[in-house]
Amino acid sequence: MFLLRPRPPQIRPVPAHPPAPLLAITSLQWFLFGYSLTFSANSSRFLGDLSRGIFTNKLAVPAPASPRIPDLLVAVYQGMFSCVTVALATGAVAERGRILPCVVFIFLWATLGYDPIACGAQQIFHTQNKNCLKNSMSPAPYTTVSFE
Repeated sequence: MFLLRPRPPQIRPVPAHPPAPLLAITSLQWFLFGYSLTFSANSSRFLGDLSRGIFTNKLAVPAPASPRIPDLLVAVYQGMFSCVTVALATGAVAERGRILPCVVFIFLWATLGYDPIACGAQQIFHTQNKNCLKNSMSPAPYTTVSFE
């Protein structure tokens, strides 16, 4: 009787995307030109210029929000929100897609989606609250994450 029982189906785990390549691509994009496109001093309404690309001249420069905070710390802090937003965007399709198209999509989305939205949110925040919140950090990453 024991030999006649059918075998249970083999359940194979579905491979998920490893988060390391996606976060590496997002961090690389942020380091090369993402921070400059988002938080440039000479930015338009939706995009900045490449004057702060590759984190040039950030070590001894104070942040625009406070003279006691280094600009490099703000750049890394804001880059974390870019990575978190990418993790939220890819979490829904992590089990269904391939890694290479996902990496290409994430790079394009971080450049053409996250950076303009964060730059626009930062511009709106600083123009509306210039007097009452002079020394505060920008809520641009929070706004971008909540748009998802």
